[in-house]
Amino acid sequence: MNYRKPKLRADKCVGIVILCLMISLVSGCVTPSIGRATRLHASGKVVEAETMLLGLATSDDVAAQAWLGAMYGTGNGVKRDYVKSFYWQQKAAKRGHIVAQYNIAVLYARGRGVAKSNEEAAFWFQQAADAGMPQAQLHMGLMHEKGWGTIRCPYEASKWYYRAGQTFVEHNNLKMARHARRQIQRILPDYYLAQQLKDEIFLGGGTK
Repeated sequence: MNYRKPKLRADKCVGIVILCLMISLVSGCVTPSIGRATRLHASGKVVEAETMLLGLATSDDVAAQAWLGAMYGTGNGVKRDYVKSFYWQQKAAKRGHIVAQYNIAVLYARGRGVAKSNEEAAFWFQQAADAGMPQAQLHMGLMHEKGWGTIRCPYEASKWYYRAGQTFVEHNNLKMARHARRQIQRILPDYYLAQQLKDEIFLGGGTK
């Protein structure tokens, strides 16, 4: 993302981490079978990996559903198919898989594999945001800032940007924490949350 000016463009912010998160799994969800499938994929045995993941996903393995949906969504070794991506990731999202929740929010926001719906995008971004994903928290700030699928309110947007900044500080990602702070300053230049987040970034080891 271009940080020359702290503005969140819709085409870049919606899906800011889609390429990395679409092939990620929530910690603790990787079973031995999933691990074997991912190793097959990494070694170039994509057909074998897809077959194994499909079997696991059909057997209701939530991590396999998320991973399979990610493969189809990115076209990582397979033909990109957003409809299949949405199908499998929705199954995982409904069972609480945070990354899948984020990803189907992106698919709803972009209208890929499903009819475009800002309301559904906002709903699923919030599920992932409430579960602690800072990227989703940033998106909730954007949704409230623009009024996409939810109320348009700069104060509510600033609260989400602040929450994202806090989470990034906790994850020791001070660059993104500063980015979140700039979003608060941009929409509410003198808002006290920007100063508070600045202090937290400093205490986390970053510069003011």
